[in-house]
Amino acid sequence: MKKRTRWLAAVLTFTMLIMSLTALGLPAQAGAVPIPQSFAKGADVSWLPQMEAEGYKFYNDQGDEEDLLQILKDHGIDSIRLRAFVNPSDDPINGHNSIEEMVTLASRVSALGFRVMVDLHYSDSWADPGKQVTPAAWASDNLEQLKAHVSEYTTEVMQALKTAGVTPEWVQIGNEINNGMMHPLGSYSNTANLVELIQAGSHAAKALFPETKIIIHRANGADTGVDPFYAGLVEAGLKDSDYDIIGLSYYPDSIYTSSINELSSNMNLLAAKYGKEVMVVEVGGDVSKNVDNVYNMLVAVQDGVKAVPGGQGTGVFYWAPEGVYFGYGLSAWNPDGKPSFAMDAFIDGASAINRVPVQSVKVEKQTAILEVGGTGSVKATISPANATYKGLTFTSSDEAIVKVDKYKGTISGLAAGTSTVTAVTYDGGFTDSTEITVSPSTSFIQNPGFEDGLNGWTVSGDSAAVNVESDAHSGSAALHYWSSGAAEFQISQTVTGLENGTYQLSAWVSGGGGEETAEIFAGNQKQPFVNTGWQQWSNPTIDTVEVTDGTLTLGANLKYAGDKWGNIDDFKLVKKAGSVSTNNLTVNGSKSDWYLSGTKPATFGDSNASGGFDYGDDKPINFSLTHEMTGLEPGTYTLQAKIFGDKGEPSPGSVMYVISEGQTYSVPVTYSGSAWLKPRTLTLKHVHIGEDGSASLGFKVLTDSDNHYGYLQEVTFVRNSTTTPEVPSEPSEPSEPVTPPVTEPVTPPVTEPVTPPEENPAPSAEASPAPSPTTAPGTGSGSGWTAPLATAQASAAPQATPQPEILTVTEPKVNAQNQIVIPMAEGQSEVRIPADAVALKGIAALKVEGKTVAVEIPGKVAQQLQALAGQQQKGSMMSILLEPRSPEQKTAWILQANKKSEAELRTAGEMFNLRLSVLNQQGVKTPLVSFAEPVTLRLKVQENGNPMLAGVYAAADDGTLEYAGGTWESSVLTAQIRQSGNYAVLEYDKSFADVTPADWAYSVIKEMAAKHIIEGDREGRFAPKREVTRAEFVTMLVRALGLKAEGLRSFADVDSSKWYSGDVAAAFAAGIVKGDSAGKFAPESRISRQEMATLLVRAYELRSGSKAPAGSLPAFADAAKIDSWAKDAVSAAGSLGFITGTPDGFFKPQANATRAECAKVLSLLLNL
Repeated sequence: MKKRTRWLAAVLTFTMLIMSLTALGLPAQAGAVPIPQSFAKGADVSWLPQMEAEGYKFYNDQGDEEDLLQILKDHGIDSIRLRAFVNPSDDPINGHNSIEEMVTLASRVSALGFRVMVDLHYSDSWADPGKQVTPAAWASDNLEQLKAHVSEYTTEVMQALKTAGVTPEWVQIGNEINNGMMHPLGSYSNTANLVELIQAGSHAAKALFPETKIIIHRANGADTGVDPFYAGLVEAGLKDSDYDIIGLSYYPDSIYTSSINELSSNMNLLAAKYGKEVMVVEVGGDVSKNVDNVYNMLVAVQDGVKAVPGGQGTGVFYWAPEGVYFGYGLSAWNPDGKPSFAMDAFIDGASAINRVPVQSVKVEKQTAILEVGGTGSVKATISPANATYKGLTFTSSDEAIVKVDKYKGTISGLAAGTSTVTAVTYDGGFTDSTEITVSPSTSFIQNPGFEDGLNGWTVSGDSAAVNVESDAHSGSAALHYWSSGAAEFQISQTVTGLENGTYQLSAWVSGGGGEETAEIFAGNQKQPFVNTGWQQWSNPTIDTVEVTDGTLTLGANLKYAGDKWGNIDDFKLVKKAGSVSTNNLTVNGSKSDWYLSGTKPATFGDSNASGGFDYGDDKPINFSLTHEMTGLEPGTYTLQAKIFGDKGEPSPGSVMYVISEGQTYSVPVTYSGSAWLKPRTLTLKHVHIGEDGSASLGFKVLTDSDNHYGYLQEVTFVRNSTTTPEVPSEPSEPSEPVTPPVTEPVTPPVTEPVTPPEENPAPSAEASPAPSPTTAPGTGSGSGWTAPLATAQASAAPQATPQPEILTVTEPKVNAQNQIVIPMAEGQSEVRIPADAVALKGIAALKVEGKTVAVEIPGKVAQQLQALAGQQQKGSMMSILLEPRSPEQKTAWILQANKKSEAELRTAGEMFNLRLSVLNQQGVKTPLVSFAEPVTLRLKVQENGNPMLAGVYAAADDGTLEYAGGTWESSVLTAQIRQSGNYAVLEYDKSFADVTPADWAYSVIKEMAAKHIIEGDREGRFAPKREVTRAEFVTMLVRALGLKAEGLRSFADVDSSKWYSGDVAAAFAAGIVKGDSAGKFAPESRISRQEMATLLVRAYELRSGSKAPAGSLPAFADAAKIDSWAKDAVSAAGSLGFITGTPDGFFKPQANATRAECAKVLSLLLNL
């Protein structure tokens, strides 16, 4: 839009006059309407003209259509905030807000009696902490030219308002300028430049409206960095006369009580320190999750602002309360066009409500022993689950032993001993606690995660650049570095008393990147690292460190030119143990690598006699066996192992353990209840695996006796959504009290009532033959199925209790496709087939089809079930259970799941309990836990299901879930599953703190998050502009295509220990990546747009099974810059619609692809 240019000539002369008057210190005069002084209750409704143009209507509380502005006024809003972009596009969401449009709306709201705030973004579109883009017309300016443009533009806006008869009470110079504005010249690192730009805008506004108050606006109003931000501006030359109000944004978590006190503290400090008014110029909350919570938050924010001493808290503005029509997640409006209850918070006299008071809090008792320097978390659950106030605070009885985060419950061990951590509810002050035991550190490094500040570390060089902050990989602290100027420093620690041998050093790092030197070191060995963005943690490792004199100096070296930042956390030094050869000590059924530390017993290894891994000696035993696991999905896990021991119990300190995220979970090793060839099962529950997906599990065995023997076997470590076999009844572990389930049990009883077999023999092919069921044809395509034509008659033996939901098919028939297809009638939920049925031999598949669910069991899995019956096939029945969960069970489960999920979950279909098992003649069911091949599960989706967000999930009883996939066709989702369990169709709606509906990639980012192809960071951010590495993009493709992330080592420069090695190997095996002539892949290099196009085309060909259309090279302005090897792929990508180029006709083949761009092309790939 270029209309504004017609005003420039007339305004320029006036602008230069204003600048000269200001430079001389002479105030320019303008007639100004007196400005009222009272608390402002406001709303930013800058989207209103576009919404009205699109035909959207607004309705008052009674359901009558009414002007939005009148509805707001009736809810207590007396002030309106309006944004202005410099030269915006016509996009209804991301554009508009030109001077003309803003002034027109300002005239309208002013005529209705509203006070007016003008928000100058100084950009052609949105400006916020993540993007401060200089207007295109000013992009080549030097500082003086940019200041002149700022002054000129600000004057133009003010003159337009004055001409329209509008006096703005407030003018905001920049929007959320945490990192500055108009980058790069106005970045916060160039603080002096930023101050001069603020002054240019402020002086121009004051020249026309001397009484107007100037606001300097920062986001994240509850953060600790608020005061230093304003202090830095003052230090760089910002004068008291340059501004009048400190403006803050406040978008709290769903539990706002965790930050409201910090917001109030910041406002009080700012008002006292700088003598300025304070306002919350942007606030919002998610009314779709808990409208009462948002209402209470708005009441609390207004109360907090009004309570700023000296009456210096002067207003609160809700950002885009009407934004529901444009998909804004924090709108205060309902989808039916009426205001939500949250808007009542602005009505005079509004006060907090508490419809569902808290009744209790339960703290999960700790099974883990925290080490000095280790970290963990205390988890607390409020009851009832739908309580209005869910806020908690945590305290430690001895902060010198256990440090605890006040609101998150993150704990850090500082010294050996015990401390009680107590959770207190915000509502009602209910408490519960758990005792945390901190053991002496087994870490060679003192204070490896900086939880105790810099204790144990030496900083040499520019030490002023180094401090400890809360931006941590784990726990609540990490080393942080930043300086505006050049810096060079080393952080180090000398470790003594080491056994000579081979060690491995690693650390976790993140940061903005651009350092000249960034490396960890151990002795003379160094490992460089490259930081790629905030919360983008990587794990540099020096794999082989030789210690020959018992000492080692380790740490990190940093050097940079200035304005660089980063974090270092969780140093780890481990002695590399000896590898143990074993076939018997499996993990999850697979042969696994184990490592020995300590003294190897005389008897140590696999045994044919026991079938396990034997250990024994005639001297006292002291050894540890460790197995490393990576690539685990985050969640809660259970570790089990079978163990037998002779000649007495092991000594205290013998444990089965898991180490995850610096926290050690353990249970004592005991042989009680075991017998030769009948080992007992050790169980360790509630093991939390974090985002890094890694864990060390193992056994430590100590004995005092001179003659000891034992063996281990069958280790399993599974996420709680995985069903594990029932084990024989044993004495329960004293350290693990049983908690009653929240929902009804979903696993049927192991035994079922049957009539004694001697009177009523179990059904078989020979007994009581019955007509075969009439079966509907199987689709085979995954697109749906046909309902049963008739109810099949069963020939099951008479039951003590009638069970009409069980369909017994004594003589299954094989169709022309070598399949058995069995339809289930309404009300039936289980199919039983004789395990020795002749028809099962060599079948391709067994299909069971109901009204809203179907399952296709491969022949190999049917053979598994037969094998499970063993020698007792005759008289045993194969059972396929597809039991729907009741509405009450679904409701209870979804409430529980939403408490644990980072996303909003909604049911979009039925939930089924799928169980494959064998039922013997005594009525005992033996479950088939995991399947040799994937079983195809098809679930109907309800009519209003969203195909972009819906997927099939394995749903554990405790509310945890695991994504099973889901291909959408004709309102049916098809997924491949490998284990029994509960499965449901859910919509996974995840929001990110740095992605708004205004972002061009908003919908595809949500879609890719729902498909679990791309995730955010720990702080809930997506980083849409962060450039993507080749390994990261390949991982996304592997997930999108459903390839199995494993294989042989593929490239010389892809270390098999790296997180992405399996994905790269899978992509290599599938022909998607090929590497260079030297056999290298460059996994951590950024992927260019032409490389991305090449891999996309190969992925398309793999997925479609056909060659991509050749097409012709799109007429990009920079087509000549496309490398010859990529031109065919770029042409094909263009014909497939993967690439369209930039609005100005460029492709930018060598530019690096961003996460948002990757989300977009992956969505196109999956929806072709």
